[in-house]
Amino acid sequence: MRDLFTQSTYNWVKQVDSSKAELLKQAEENIVELRNQKTENDFVKEQAKINEQYSTLERFVEEHRKELVALSPQQEQDVDVLLQSLKLRKETLMRYCLPDWKFVHNIPIYDIEEHPMVLRDRMMAENLEFLAEKMYPKEKIIVWGHNYHVRKNNSKVKYVEHEQNFLNNMGDYLLFV
Repeated sequence: MRDLFTQSTYNWVKQVDSSKAELLKQAEENIVELRNQKTENDFVKEQAKINEQYSTLERFVEEHRKELVALSPQQEQDVDVLLQSLKLRKETLMRYCLPDWKFVHNIPIYDIEEHPMVLRDRMMAENLEFLAEKMYPKEKIIVWGHNYHVRKNNSKVKYVEHEQNFLNNMGDYLLFV
């Protein structure tokens, strides 16, 4: 398995239902391979299949919350983070992956708000807002990242070499900073 999230979640879910652990592993592999689809039609078909895999996993987690809580060190919070992670994967799949596929395959994107870099930064801002408002509403949060992503008013900065402004970034979308 490719990453720590997949490996640790696989091991956790497997203790409750090994078939759902395998489904998680398959969904994670499928989302990585999605970019390799040759046509947009093939992409959309595979995208729907992966979306259903993640929806099945979300339902499983909700239906087996008590069992998963009993097996986790942070208990309720771990299950909430898992549900948010599955939700984010579905959002990435449905909002970001097709524009990214089009960009990689040199298909023009006419709406700048649909550019993969803009979508990615908007989604990063939404995730940070979720963490600040839902997971840690009474805590201070330190955010670090590349200057491009965290600075405010990025879209007002002139990119001299191309005689145009930078795209909107996470800092442009954050409401609470």
